[in-house]
Amino acid sequence: MSGKGDKPCPMDKKKYDESFDRIFGKKNGSQAELTSGQLKKLFHYSPVTGQFIRLQSTPRAKAGVVISSPSSKGYLRLTVAGKRYQTHRLAWLYMYDEWPPADIDHINQIKTDNRAENIRVVSNKENHQNMPTQKNSTSGFTGIHWLKDKGRFLAHIKVNGKQIRLGTFKALSDAVLARIKAEVTYGFHKNHGGYSA
Repeated sequence: MSGKGDKPCPMDKKKYDESFDRIFGKKNGSQAELTSGQLKKLFHYSPVTGQFIRLQSTPRAKAGVVISSPSSKGYLRLTVAGKRYQTHRLAWLYMYDEWPPADIDHINQIKTDNRAENIRVVSNKENHQNMPTQKNSTSGFTGIHWLKDKGRFLAHIKVNGKQIRLGTFKALSDAVLARIKAEVTYGFHKNHGGYSA
């Protein structure tokens, strides 16, 4: 139990610096990119739960703490040697002893779900083919907008950076069907837009 005179840090600075030097060799970012070996000395990752647990106390955090600090974009992150990392990328490093060669996609579109079965390496294009419906959607569906002046729904899809118009429809269900067919044709992930093909 902490008293008034206790320091807020769970580990004193000198001990932390010595531990840091043992793991990283040198301080202040002079080492090469974080390795899986260094990561495993500081954190435990569970492929089943997707959680990272701190193994060593630092001046700001205690050992045994589950990492749950989201970025402004909703991804979990942690700081190692003064550098912030997204935990889904660290999960890949932890499991495969190498940095992911491309984007990491959360298959179920939940940005904090870093279970091994929910993350995969994809191209940037593939990553954009598994996106949730945007919050500002006027129809509630990805790639479908209500054209107020025409009284119809416009369906479209973006492929290789180009917008493809799929047509306008009186019924929302017809616009959704056109969009789903286009997603199948262009190889989008079945979860894209929040509905399955």
